[in-house]
Amino acid sequence: MKTTASPSQDMYGCVALRGAQALQMLHGQCTQAVKGLSDAHAPLAGFCSTKGRLIAAGRIWATTDGACILTCTDVIERLIHHLTPFARLARVELQPDPRPVSLKCSEVSAPAGQLTRDHDQLTITEHGQTHWVLGAETGLETTALRDQIEAGFTFVHDAVSDRFLPQQLHYPLLQGVSFQKGCYTGQEVVARLEHLGRVKRYAQRYDSPVTLEIGQEVNIADWTGEVVQTVQLAEESRALVVIDATAHSEQLRGVPFPVEPVIPRQRP
Repeated sequence: MKTTASPSQDMYGCVALRGAQALQMLHGQCTQAVKGLSDAHAPLAGFCSTKGRLIAAGRIWATTDGACILTCTDVIERLIHHLTPFARLARVELQPDPRPVSLKCSEVSAPAGQLTRDHDQLTITEHGQTHWVLGAETGLETTALRDQIEAGFTFVHDAVSDRFLPQQLHYPLLQGVSFQKGCYTGQEVVARLEHLGRVKRYAQRYDSPVTLEIGQEVNIADWTGEVVQTVQLAEESRALVVIDATAHSEQLRGVPFPVEPVIPRQRP
């Protein structure tokens, strides 16, 4: 099982897309509707394999010459490789964006995905009353990562890339999947699960007395889970663990929202 080291200050980065068809190309490859984005919106989106599993995820926004994707640094190379064939057809250039990314706590609550610009600095609100800052010094507040975990939210790191469906990380419930936008890679699998299936394993909050790593398997009572996000606090590790939906223990705390289909009465 792949694992990754503890969170670092350069844990998040961006991919820049340059070309008139950048958003059109992304619209056909991600779980979210991103054509015609407003200047104040950076929606959450996932990029799936043909099996519907998340290769990467992030927030997308329009730029003057194309688009940009905020994602985990360790998955940028994989994401560029995944998008390159489609980018070539659309005459879109892909490359890492050198701007530093910070993750910070917010003083006030705001809907996730709101984008504001202040000269060369860009701010995007995120789940857990946190926000991203692009253009300032690279930095990661441990409390902000903790708050995202508490909100049941995470991007997809390389150690767990191509392992989980969007529903297993609650992306439909976190406004990361559109079921009206039409086709994208993996769409048939994701839509079928939402309409007809049942999520048997999904992310839950987990408290551990030992240090955890992303991608690590953990044994909790009679169940085995996989860590998809974690942060080390003073006396314990706080994590999101994908585990059987029926799993229960004092250390597992579910997520702070009902786990149910976003399309009512379609999934038993």
